[in-house]
Amino acid sequence: MICTSVQVETTELDLNQDPSSNELETTHSLIEERIRQLEAIVSRIRQRETTTPAPPRASVPRDSTAGINYTREF
Repeated sequence: MICTSVQVETTELDLNQDPSSNELETTHSLIEERIRQLEAIVSRIRQRETTTPAPPRASVPRDSTAGINYTREF
């Protein structure tokens, strides 16, 4: 089970006006921070996958008679 905490920050931009440089810098910083968080999550998942042995796969018995046509004549 994977539990993650997600914090959401939104920035409202008026599409009828050009955003200020401060708004752009803030938004850019938030995006970079979120990318770092996601990279850390992916890194932990990959590390867990390489250190935790995979569960054994169920073997499917093969039909040893596959491809053999049995006909009986009476």
